[in-house]
Amino acid sequence: MNTNLGEKLWSITEREIIQSNHIIPLKRNQKISILDYMNKEKFFLEIGCGWGEVAIQLAKENTKTGFVLLEKKINRINHILKEIKKNDLTNIKIIVLNVNWFFEEIFLHNQFSEILLNFPDPWPKLRHRKHRSFTVEFTNSVLKFLCPKGRFRFATDHGGYGRNTIRLLRNNSFSQMDSFTFSLKRPDLPVSFFENLKITEKKKLYYIEFYKK
Repeated sequence: MNTNLGEKLWSITEREIIQSNHIIPLKRNQKISILDYMNKEKFFLEIGCGWGEVAIQLAKENTKTGFVLLEKKINRINHILKEIKKNDLTNIKIIVLNVNWFFEEIFLHNQFSEILLNFPDPWPKLRHRKHRSFTVEFTNSVLKFLCPKGRFRFATDHGGYGRNTIRLLRNNSFSQMDSFTFSLKRPDLPVSFFENLKITEKKKLYYIEFYKK
């Protein structure tokens, strides 16, 4: 990313579009320590949380865990804020962020026990695949942010994206990665609206996960 573009994107990212105690503000050159915002035993990060169904359900069931949600769409964030208020949740924070602009610059390392990327845009056309979230660079960033023995989970309903992700993990050596697995089912996480829709349509879903050493 060139300097001028980076400055422009940061100026957009730093705008406080929504005023809420549940929003963590972003500032360039200032990495976030989640403990400054939530005093919890462990932390869960969801990248591109959508309407927040998964994290909200998990937050209700795991009050000793802090949940950090990354989302760029304002209507979705407003919906999540309403759900937080309705359920009186104190263990969720939101960061308004386009993760394809900035990710490595945001967090201190070794903070999250689990990171989730659920059904990102598959960018199916060949000329658009450079925009996919899951890359070698992204994987290395995730491994930095995970605590030792931490887990990353990824899901997609796009066969090409799923298979390419498996090949990426097989064909690259990640020094901090312990192992990765692939499954067509994932019974131990809440099901989002989008995921349930794809299950109803009998779509083949790809669930991939790995652990940090």
